[in-house]
Amino acid sequence: ASERVPSSIAIARIGSGGAVTLSYLDALLHDGQTLGQGMRQAKNFLLAFAKLKEQRLTEKSQLGGANLRTAWAFTLWGDPTLKLPLASSNDRLPAVTHAVKGSSILIHIPVGKYPRLKSERYEVELTPNARLGGLLQKKDDDRQELIPLVFREVHLPDVLNDVRPTLKSKLPRKSWVFLWDPRRRTGYLLVRPNPGQRELRFDVAASGTP
Repeated sequence: ASERVPSSIAIARIGSGGAVTLSYLDALLHDGQTLGQGMRQAKNFLLAFAKLKEQRLTEKSQLGGANLRTAWAFTLWGDPTLKLPLASSNDRLPAVTHAVKGSSILIHIPVGKYPRLKSERYEVELTPNARLGGLLQKKDDDRQELIPLVFREVHLPDVLNDVRPTLKSKLPRKSWVFLWDPRRRTGYLLVRPNPGQRELRFDVAASGTP
């Protein structure tokens, strides 16, 4: 089931658990996170997705509380410092990455994608390390396209204590969310890129106390 809005963009009412799981595995396999770090990143992904949904649908947004409850329902049992051994592969597709250069965050989205997947109702063509949260776009047939999102955990060590950084971008403000963790001086950036975009740029500025 999904919400239907005039722009033909919808948010799936199901799949929050799958979104957390996929984000968790991406953090381990593509970003080299430990088990504990990956769980933290997956929870923050769903928190950011709930906020992105509010921005895009405003009063039509529903089930944000369900997204958050789903995120907090996941618990790690085991050693949080453990890292999975990764198999080396020469034919592995490049993944979404980012770099901090001066006061800018640059996100690179590679050209290569996994083969298109289709089910009775949905289909998706996904770049490695892109994320899915349930953002949908109606196609001409009965299927709906799952829209890939970009999610990056960005460490900004030069940000001063008690200062919350703000971001500026050419992307519409409703297309991205930035969450800030002042203790770790780390931000969580979730973006709905425009089709065909290969590089996203966000300029960092200070905006006072958190």
